[in-house]
Amino acid sequence: MGARLIEEAGFRTGFASGSSIAATRLAMPDMDLLTFPEMADAVETVIAAAPGVLWLADGDTGYGNALAVQKTVRAYARRGAAAVLIEDKAWPRPARPCGAKLVIERDAAICAAAPPSRPAMTKAFCCWPEPTPEPPAASTRR
Repeated sequence: MGARLIEEAGFRTGFASGSSIAATRLAMPDMDLLTFPEMADAVETVIAAAPGVLWLADGDTGYGNALAVQKTVRAYARRGAAAVLIEDKAWPRPARPCGAKLVIERDAAICAAAPPSRPAMTKAFCCWPEPTPEPPAASTRR
């Protein structure tokens, strides 16, 4: 229904995000519980409901190595996605303190996400290998 409302409101583009699909299907936040087949099915449903909208599909990390990323992008393209968002986070996601995200190298992410026939966008995260130091204490004036 949300996809139809987006189309009826006149939007030309939409984002089928993991968080929106997790909220709809699981009534939960996006905690990496949805598999790629579940995401692909949901994206296909959204595109069928609002074919006049150019849909950006959430490809997460591509669900594996460089080959898996290319398969993810191609699978979304076959379902009608106009573009795919690929994140540069490591897969599988290691447990990190304070919710830090481990990222892969930029060039590897771009090469993995760039099959020649479909645009891919990347979403970059930052992480520090160690906790950031405490800011220096403010000096007191005398």
